[in-house]
Amino acid sequence: MKSFILFSILSIISALAVCSAQNEQEPLKSQAPDNTTSTSTTTYTYETEFSKLDNATRIKWQELVSEATQLAQEQRVIEALYSLGQAEVIFAKHPQLLTIKSFSYIQQQRLDDALEYAQKAYDLNNNQYSAIHNLGEIYFDLNQWEKAKKYYTKLLDYADSPLLQFKLDIIEIKLGNLETVRPKLETLNPLAPEPYYLFLNYIVNCEDHPKNVEVKSALISQIKTIYQYSPNTLLPWFDKINHSGYGLQ
Repeated sequence: MKSFILFSILSIISALAVCSAQNEQEPLKSQAPDNTTSTSTTTYTYETEFSKLDNATRIKWQELVSEATQLAQEQRVIEALYSLGQAEVIFAKHPQLLTIKSFSYIQQQRLDDALEYAQKAYDLNNNQYSAIHNLGEIYFDLNQWEKAKKYYTKLLDYADSPLLQFKLDIIEIKLGNLETVRPKLETLNPLAPEPYYLFLNYIVNCEDHPKNVEVKSALISQIKTIYQYSPNTLLPWFDKINHSGYGLQ
């Protein structure tokens, strides 16, 4: 069993102690919807229609959507959807509102509803980061790997991250390309703040030893021990291994 543990837990804990505090916030950035939209050369109908509202009504709408965004980030999904319902009465066909609604449904694992609203947001503005991100997340959770790859790859035009690369690695493995992913283990830093190496090593071991639950359990225990002081860092990573069938069931 010791042959599967590739480095000393104690040395990694010491190396990561310095940066554990900064790791706490990263998953929230990955999971929470982003209200920013990129500049597009197309003038969308929703912008013209929204501009026809009087100033006070637009402010009220924005307050409701901002409130819903905060509630969704806090996983108070029912309250978020209530605020969004009020905003929809004022103006429904806006990608910002549709994206938050999709994100809320993702949290409830209502993936069909989430997909409907994410697609509507994307159709209105295909340059909105959050709409693209939601579509990638939904198709990943539905195990529709080619479609997930399409939207995750598009996210690379906006920002890259170890977690995004890990999602793309899982997709490549699911598409039968394990041997193109395996060499990454030689290039990743096991002592990096993000647990990219640890989780990719776990996935590769799952592929190499699919029936060896003992090996999988040992690697998961190792990861949890290393990040015992910043467990929230692990949440989005565990979410992806669970949705892709690599969790410990």
